[in-house]
Amino acid sequence: MRYERLSKQEQMLFEVFQEVNAMTYEQVKQFLMKFTGCSENVPKYIVHNLIRQGAISPTQEDEEGILLCGNNRNQNIQTARNDVMFAMYYLLDKAETLDDMLSLATSYLNNVALSFILDGKLYEAIKVSDQSLSLIETTKQRYIERFAENNKQAIPFYSVFMFTVHAGTEEEAEILEELETMNIEIPHRIVIFRSTDPTTKPDYVEYAIE
Repeated sequence: MRYERLSKQEQMLFEVFQEVNAMTYEQVKQFLMKFTGCSENVPKYIVHNLIRQGAISPTQEDEEGILLCGNNRNQNIQTARNDVMFAMYYLLDKAETLDDMLSLATSYLNNVALSFILDGKLYEAIKVSDQSLSLIETTKQRYIERFAENNKQAIPFYSVFMFTVHAGTEEEAEILEELETMNIEIPHRIVIFRSTDPTTKPDYVEYAIE
């Protein structure tokens, strides 16, 4: 959908909203400042205009926090995916170009929250918990099967396994200890967000194993 009165920046942001359904105000601000070159005060006006036209809906009176695509807040908040919002924080930090950002695609297949391309490599972000570590093994098997029988046309992918923990607890150490016992082998990143609430950008730590 194209709104006739939207600026180029607003239309670009709205197209991202249409793909991911929900973004936080901090993500919107980072996207606009990093990839469209707008100043620090402009995102607030852009968000307000998109809300006024019914392109997005706020969940807070100050028009910050989580923002939803469309103008039916009660309906859309049910489909807002925390896993996608956490993956967006990671992508916004790692992406270097607008093309990187616009390569994103949400998914419901294979437990993938968000896929995107960075440096010519396909990444698939999957939210995992200490109760669902089997997702890592499932992804590993999918990777192995993709390259079975020397399938040269198969596209390799990096898995971004995302965990969320409560800050100041032993959860992070326990997850890392558990991961050390696993033979993951496939190209991947381990990203541990030190918050379970995506409303504001959490600190996170990343481990890379090639």
